[in-house]
Amino acid sequence: MDRLRGFPFAPVYGGVGHVLMFHRVLPACGCPRLSANSYLELTPEFLVDIIHYFSSKGYRFLSMDDIPDRLTDRSGPPFVVFTFDDGFRDVMEVAWPILRRCGVPITIYVATDFPDGRAVLWWNALEQLLLQRSNLRFALGDRSYEFSLLTIEEKNRAFKSIHSLIKGNGGGDAVRLQEQFFHGLGVDPRAETRSVALNWEELRWLADQPGVVIGAHTCSHPVLSQLNRAEASAEILQGKILLENKLQRVVKHFAYPFGGRPEAGKRERLLAEQAGFITAVTTRSANLFPAHSRHLLELPRICVGMSMTIHTLDLIRHGVIPMVRNRGRRVVTL
Repeated sequence: MDRLRGFPFAPVYGGVGHVLMFHRVLPACGCPRLSANSYLELTPEFLVDIIHYFSSKGYRFLSMDDIPDRLTDRSGPPFVVFTFDDGFRDVMEVAWPILRRCGVPITIYVATDFPDGRAVLWWNALEQLLLQRSNLRFALGDRSYEFSLLTIEEKNRAFKSIHSLIKGNGGGDAVRLQEQFFHGLGVDPRAETRSVALNWEELRWLADQPGVVIGAHTCSHPVLSQLNRAEASAEILQGKILLENKLQRVVKHFAYPFGGRPEAGKRERLLAEQAGFITAVTTRSANLFPAHSRHLLELPRICVGMSMTIHTLDLIRHGVIPMVRNRGRRVVTL
């Protein structure tokens, strides 16, 4: 790092703006949690701190509707976009009141199985299962597995291993595997969905609020790269059509589920284009540059969660963290 001291990061890697990716905003509960899930959450207090931070730096708050034009306008102030993935109820109950009060627009990417009540929120259900038990035995496919769960460290390791089994081996059969896993343990994985996901009535109310933009996030939130082309196309297109029918508005923006390099690539970008989206966002971590105006269907985002601090945001704003993560590459796409 000594060689980098004094390097003008911001002019080279700071970019013209940032798309922030959130999932959940929840009050601190003080109860045991697993790090693999809680890192995607933040408290209402920290959300307020983030808003104040960007406001104090002269940033303009935009929605994804504004991005195509803003990326071609090099004269404007830096900007930041607040996006929320999946469709959790706390976005309506906790996050949106804060954002509305502060004059910050919001873009929400909804996987339609969430309001339909069909989603298997296996990562939440898995956390609750592991926290409640001291050991776990199950069969998945033609193999048997056993985990000791006596300590929080063991529970975190078990979560990581089972997460890989359910997500990584799923493909088009991901939901079947998830159901097989939970039903074999006497757990209803959709009970968590009914508890924490927005329903259609709530989503329609939220979509009607000034400053709220609804984007698509497929139907079942699959790993698109593990589906065949027809399956992936159906997930992308049908999620868009269902949202448009239910909300009676055009849905122009898309977020790739999971959204990293292994989960979304050029094929998925083409399918998003064919579905008629104007923008699409990934989970590749980088800032935005004017050159992204030529890559509107592969825009990077900055993931915000429990591990984030204001100091981290400062390093991102100046381009230090994106430069290191992307090995010097500025314009990050799929």
